[in-house]
Amino acid sequence: MRLSIRLRIVILMLVFVFSVSGVLWFYYYPREENHAKQHLISSAQSQLRIVGEALLPYLLQNQLAAIHEVLDVLMDQTPSWKELVFSNTEGVRLYPLFLDTAEAGSEIKLIRQEIHIRGEKLGQLVLTVDFGPALNEQRQEHKNLIFYLISGVLLFAVVIGLIFDRAIRSPLQELVKASHALAKGEYQI
Repeated sequence: MRLSIRLRIVILMLVFVFSVSGVLWFYYYPREENHAKQHLISSAQSQLRIVGEALLPYLLQNQLAAIHEVLDVLMDQTPSWKELVFSNTEGVRLYPLFLDTAEAGSEIKLIRQEIHIRGEKLGQLVLTVDFGPALNEQRQEHKNLIFYLISGVLLFAVVIGLIFDRAIRSPLQELVKASHALAKGEYQI
């Protein structure tokens, strides 16, 4: 079975489009999602470290009310933080006084941060973070990007296919006309 040149070009362009789509979907997308997760975890760890450092003066002066105020404000202002527990060196929970269990989810992560001063442990913060909304937003952006890239590659493939089709078919049609003329005995082409 012989395929026409046009069909060969279409098949070649489809292979190209599917190859680019596969690379984007199975390599780029998972790699970028993993990178986004690592960035979110790193960011939350940095935030928790800063919170621990900000609590040092209150811990040294044993101002539990001020610690509660600071942590309450942080919990109110950071919707992705589902639960924040502060414990002293003996493991006694100092914040919150009443613990609500955080909802379960596939993007819920626990982050721990010990609070130290001059090598002495003063307490520990345990943060439960829900990365789901941020990752869902990132996923949607990546899906849109991949859709636009695939659309662009498909459009590019169609344009290139049409250019190749014209570039190959026009000279071939002239050659066919010339061969028909030669077959009829017309030698003045």
